[in-house]
Amino acid sequence: LIYAGVEQGAVLRSTNGGRSWAELATYYKAGDPVYKDTHQMLLRPSNQDDIYLTGGMGVYHSPDAGNTWEHLTDHSFRISYPDQFQFSPLDDRTVFLAGAAHGPGAWRQTHMADATIMRSRDGGHTWEPAGNGLPSPMRANIEAMACVGWPGGYALFAGNTDGDVFTSEDGGDSWTLAASGLAPISKGGHFQPLQAAAA
Repeated sequence: LIYAGVEQGAVLRSTNGGRSWAELATYYKAGDPVYKDTHQMLLRPSNQDDIYLTGGMGVYHSPDAGNTWEHLTDHSFRISYPDQFQFSPLDDRTVFLAGAAHGPGAWRQTHMADATIMRSRDGGHTWEPAGNGLPSPMRANIEAMACVGWPGGYALFAGNTDGDVFTSEDGGDSWTLAASGLAPISKGGHFQPLQAAAA
């Protein structure tokens, strides 16, 4: 079983090791201002039929392996352009979401992503801020997240387009700067309009 997400293209599923594919398109609506914009897909560790999808239209959840979808967040949410998504290794109903207040189209004018991190303790149905210790506002966008677990605990790491890496060892309650001065941690040219103001 393989899932694939194509940014501004499709969400696909293969049940035969990639020999054939079917599109899982019911999350997309014809009036959406962004065309099938897929950033990240994750399967819930405790239930592989539970899928989370982030993209240019927000966060989606499928309880049935992608056959149907519920739209959990939209452009009115604090992170209207979500990118990174992580499960807590201690309880996979606790999830972390990182991204920008607006999409890259706005960054060319404002040079500001206003990125942050949010946390949900109920699988994405309700959210709370989890960005204490991050720059506020954060000009850069957070475009990388990782989690390292150990018995009874874990650390989260978040990297941004300014080349900063932040870490949290208390489940997102607070963040500290772990590294700075790195190359932009970015996909494509996302970092360029955000750094234009500092040039």
